[in-house]
Amino acid sequence: MFWYINYHKKQRAVALGLLSLSVGLSLSCESPSAEKKGNLVAPEFDLPSFFQKEIASLNTAKPKIKKTVQKDSISETKELIIADWNKELTSFLAVDLNKAAYRGTFQKDSTDHTVVYTFTDSSVDLSSLKIVYVDNIPTQFTIKKSTQNLLYNTSENLEYIKGKSYSIDKLQSVYMLGTQHYKIMGIIE
Repeated sequence: MFWYINYHKKQRAVALGLLSLSVGLSLSCESPSAEKKGNLVAPEFDLPSFFQKEIASLNTAKPKIKKTVQKDSISETKELIIADWNKELTSFLAVDLNKAAYRGTFQKDSTDHTVVYTFTDSSVDLSSLKIVYVDNIPTQFTIKKSTQNLLYNTSENLEYIKGKSYSIDKLQSVYMLGTQHYKIMGIIE
């Protein structure tokens, strides 16, 4: 009979332990309190979403482009239709203000028709972003990026004017290889 009483004591102890564990887990999985909800960061302008819509629109419209490509002092201009706008505007798609790495690294300044983000942390690749609105619609983006490390330094200036033009101006200095300057300018006709 002694073994029967010890068995039930152990069974109760295990049941009590499991109950405590399940209560503890359920309390830790609670939704954030009102105090915690107040600390959530409001999302900034969604650049990738904007440019995905632009890319879809440009892929559908298939506008003629007057495109100039320049490498250092050599340049070439052609009129063409871009087959893959996703590839053409990939530098713009890569900029996302809502990345966790950018939180707390910029100051936002707004006027009637312009929002400027100035990045204060030199460890992030963005230096500034300017968005110009016309009738509450974002129409012009100016993005400045900069990366510096032991192997290379790059500075990149991107500009997109909705329905009119885009440009990518990149200066890259690679250790032991020297400096190269690339520029792409597209005028949408």
